[in-house]
Amino acid sequence: MTKKRLAAIIAGAIAGALILIMGVTYLVVYKSYQGLALPGTHVSNLDVSSMTHDEIMEAVEKQESAKNISLQIEDETKTVSLADFGVSLDSQQLADQAIARPAWYSYYSSLFKDRVIPSKYSLDNAKAKEYLYSVMPPELLNGKPAVVSVNQESGEVSVSESVDGNVPDLEKLISDVEAVAQAPAAATVEVAFKVEPPEFDTAKAKELVEKINAKRALDVALDHDGKNYQPSAAETASFVSITTADNGAQDLEVNTEAIAKWVGGVVSEVNVKPKNGLRKVYESGAIAQIVRKPKDGRQVTNSDDLLKSVIAAYQDGQSFKGKIDTEVLEAQDVSKVVSPNAAKLAYAALPDEKWIDVNLTNHTATAYVGDQIARGPVAMVNGADKHPTVQGTFAVWAKVRSQTMRGRDYVTPGVPWILYFHGDYALHGAPWRSSFGYAGKAGSHGCINLPVATAKWFYDWAEIGTTVVSHE
Repeated sequence: MTKKRLAAIIAGAIAGALILIMGVTYLVVYKSYQGLALPGTHVSNLDVSSMTHDEIMEAVEKQESAKNISLQIEDETKTVSLADFGVSLDSQQLADQAIARPAWYSYYSSLFKDRVIPSKYSLDNAKAKEYLYSVMPPELLNGKPAVVSVNQESGEVSVSESVDGNVPDLEKLISDVEAVAQAPAAATVEVAFKVEPPEFDTAKAKELVEKINAKRALDVALDHDGKNYQPSAAETASFVSITTADNGAQDLEVNTEAIAKWVGGVVSEVNVKPKNGLRKVYESGAIAQIVRKPKDGRQVTNSDDLLKSVIAAYQDGQSFKGKIDTEVLEAQDVSKVVSPNAAKLAYAALPDEKWIDVNLTNHTATAYVGDQIARGPVAMVNGADKHPTVQGTFAVWAKVRSQTMRGRDYVTPGVPWILYFHGDYALHGAPWRSSFGYAGKAGSHGCINLPVATAKWFYDWAEIGTTVVSHE
């Protein structure tokens, strides 16, 4: 055997041995690290060799939960955990990468060379802002938006100017936090701020004021038979309201309720209810008394259209003049039969109608319900010759328990139980008199004087509107 051939045999044997060793090594490592991180694997500064997927996740999360960063905010330093500041690490993704085999030779290379899997941090902007808000005055972060306000009394619109704020430079903050988070020990990050005006600044506020004034300047009117109805300055001011969003931004809104209130008020003024006539008749049908004649009313027929048009005018910024249309509401003539014996009395009353008969000849007062006497006749004192009591059909217009009565030549305090029925003429108690049933020179100044107890009865019995008939 030649030396050359011997050398070839030896080389082949060595190669075979190496292949055998490599194969055995591959099988040993493959079997030993099935489902585990290979030797020399590092994740987030941790040696995770021989760890399972779940163990790697647990180890990474435990390490990251203990990490803090120091934030340099203005002149203060705040220490906060990564989690509380919104910094997170995807431990599952890192564990997936640690367990994965990038290539077939990874089993061999792991025996000689460490494998470092870089950590990729992310920052939850909302959570970071929330933390910054908790340690800093909000106005320093977001500034102060402009405010448009309306004086409720004068209607004047004013603007409070905006103030620029300082917002964190989140892009730089993410980069800086990610860099220090890679370090095993705590580190300090200086929070950089940049000037940023609020979303609703002074310029936008002034634009809003111009829009408000333009709406207020609109010429809106409603006409009915030549009478012009226009909203007052205060009403016009109420037609436009200001809305404010959560971020302080303001906008104009047409106040449809205020417009509806104004249009409704105009319609109510134009509308007139019909007043039915009332005739008192005897059982025979003959007219006893015409109490009142019928009076037709009117009703607006296009109120809904007018309201829609006025609202549209303010929404579109256009003046509007509308015509109020109406229809006639016919009044009826109502007849009511008077009491059976009404023809024999001074007043043709309905069966349930209260009235007071003042007989100036007999010097008596009688309370009636229909044609039935409720009380009386009772003696009274009516006006003296120089101060005769008024005659006619009247109605009680006021009731006063007690007051001082004054005239040209008298002042009488404490006059009780007064029923005024025509101007200063009244039925009332006369405690200064001891007898009744006369007039003449000793008569009253025109009122009907009654005994106090009788006057109280009439006062309690009569109502506002009760008819009083004074006659001879």
